[in-house]
Amino acid sequence: QLDVLDQSHPQARAESYYLLLAHDAATLRERNGVFNGINAEGYGLSSRLKALATLAVSRINGSRYCAATVAQELQDEGLVQALFAELPQGLAYTEDSVKLAVMRTAAELTRAPEKFTPQSVQPLFNSGLDQAQALEVILTVALYAWENRLRQTLGDAEPAQTAL
Repeated sequence: QLDVLDQSHPQARAESYYLLLAHDAATLRERNGVFNGINAEGYGLSSRLKALATLAVSRINGSRYCAATVAQELQDEGLVQALFAELPQGLAYTEDSVKLAVMRTAAELTRAPEKFTPQSVQPLFNSGLDQAQALEVILTVALYAWENRLRQTLGDAEPAQTAL
């Protein structure tokens, strides 16, 4: 358990999120692999689109901490401000088909994962994303939706100081 904590995050031994997951070291190890794979560069989806998916999920889940953490990666102050106001404003802010598809897919998967179907992915393909990029959107959304909910339950959702 201590080994996997040390491999997880520099502050893992002090964060309730990691301490809880360390009770099942294999689960934490798998989570770390998924997290590292999603956040690696050069595997299809740009870091900005990953940040956009994460920001949309975090706003829906009410995790201002996570939203503020990824907002700077998006590098689009207007879109960030619109999303911080509410998701519909974020959707109205841009006409970029890829950004719209990512936000809509993030919203659908976060709000009703049990209703997510192969047809739910079609807007990503229609916007020009390939299969690997669409999978990265889905994995990013799923991971951060789960992490936001777990962190909030543990009380780890303190609002971050942000310039927004």
